[in-house]
Amino acid sequence: MKNEIDCVFYLLGNRTRRDILSTLSDEPMYFNQVSKEIGIGQQAMLRHMQALEDAGFVSTYREKSELGAPDRKYYRLDSTFNLTISISKDEFVIDYNQQKMSDNKSKGLFSGRFGQISRDPSLALAALRNHLEEIDHEIEDLQMGIDNLRVIRQVLIQKVH
Repeated sequence: MKNEIDCVFYLLGNRTRRDILSTLSDEPMYFNQVSKEIGIGQQAMLRHMQALEDAGFVSTYREKSELGAPDRKYYRLDSTFNLTISISKDEFVIDYNQQKMSDNKSKGLFSGRFGQISRDPSLALAALRNHLEEIDHEIEDLQMGIDNLRVIRQVLIQKVH
C-alpha cells in the first residue's frame, strides 16, 4: 500500500498530469485533443500519458473513424480511489482506498437506485442531471458528517493525552 500511495503522490505532484486527469474527467479524448487542451507538446504529452497509463490512472480504447482514417486511440480515466490525508497536532494519517467495481455491480446499483429512466433522450438527460445533483448533495452531507466525526475524534485524542 505504501508504494501505491507513493506512486499516487508522485503522479499527482505534477501539475500537468493533474491537468490531464482533470481534462479526461470531463470526457474521453484522443491524444491530440488532450495535448491541445492542456497546451503541451506531443513528446511531453506522450511521457505523461505513459506514466498515467502505467499506473492505471488512464486506459485507452480504439474507435473506428467514420472518415476512413485509421482508428483513433482514446484516453479515459480508469482508476477510482479515495485519498484522505488527516494532519493534526496528535496524528498524521493517510488513508488510501481503491475501488474496483464490476460493470454488473455498477449496473445493479444504478438500476436499484434509479429504476427506469425515460427512453426519451431529453427527459433522460434531465433526470440524470437531477440524480447527479442529488448525489453531489448526499456526498456533501456525508463529508460534513465525516468532518464533524474527525473533530470529535481529535478532541477525544487530546483529552486522552
